[in-house]
Amino acid sequence: MYIESSPMGMKGKSSQGESFYTAKNPPLGVVITYMLNDTLKTAKSIRQANEKKLIKDNKGVTYPSYANFKNEDSEEKPYLIFTITDKKGNVIRKLRSEPKNGINRMVWDFRLTSTAPIRLKPREVGRYSSPSVGPLALPGTYYVSIDKIENGKVTELASATPFKCDWLNTPTLPSSNKSEVLAFQQKAADLQRAVRGTHKVQSDINERLKYIKKAAEQTPNVPLSVLQEVKVLEDEMQGIGMHLNGDYSLSKRDMEQPNSISDQIELSVYFMWYNRSNPTTTCRELYEDAGKAFEPLLAEIKAILKQVEVLEAKLDKLKAPYTPGRIPLPDWKME
Repeated sequence: MYIESSPMGMKGKSSQGESFYTAKNPPLGVVITYMLNDTLKTAKSIRQANEKKLIKDNKGVTYPSYANFKNEDSEEKPYLIFTITDKKGNVIRKLRSEPKNGINRMVWDFRLTSTAPIRLKPREVGRYSSPSVGPLALPGTYYVSIDKIENGKVTELASATPFKCDWLNTPTLPSSNKSEVLAFQQKAADLQRAVRGTHKVQSDINERLKYIKKAAEQTPNVPLSVLQEVKVLEDEMQGIGMHLNGDYSLSKRDMEQPNSISDQIELSVYFMWYNRSNPTTTCRELYEDAGKAFEPLLAEIKAILKQVEVLEAKLDKLKAPYTPGRIPLPDWKME
């Protein structure tokens, strides 16, 4: 187990020019080799294979029924989940893979689960950015199990199989207590999870307020006084955003400003995720400062969220058209 170096010019060719030769390194991590005798075909692929066989044998093909098509359209493509657990049985990582016939390989990069907000599609990683990852796991014994997911049904293919991970002893300043390092990293990861999630909620609230404002401008039954309520909330959200992410008015003019809460926790995480030494005083101070500033801010944004929900309930009573974020279904009865 080791941390990859950051080469000059960053990843790949980067800015070195096309004449600069580069070759792909093998993936870093534990290589899990497994074999499948069946690709877990879908109902559609099975039907099409049977139809091809009938055509090859010069036999008639029956047009599928509506029930067949409906079943095929609603069927979920099967996939595999690799579960990594530590020696205490705690799940530390899940990896998804598409099943393929024959011998296959899955790589675990030695890292715990990232705390970044869930994405349906992976974020594109550019020249100067890195994928969202969790902290480096400790050396020791781990286990991997494989489950197949087929239309929501979970079936175990391979039970927990042990493997051992060791650190490559190359750090300049090795940690005196690896468990304490991981404990601090997990604390920082939890704060990072909360801050990133709050940032997403903040963006959602700002978007909902835009729609509430538009509804107040257009809907006859909604009084214009709602616009004033929205403006008050927008101003409060602007203040929260400044503490959470920084002052946009200063940054767009390239003027100096103090580190925001997001800056502080992201810096602490960045420094700790890519070394195996003890947390520095700077990392600890960044975590402490971010946590102390974030706690009251979180209470503020929760209070604003409740006010937004009250406004949205008012819109529903006044029969305003739907706006995004209104969780209760519209109130309607047959007359």
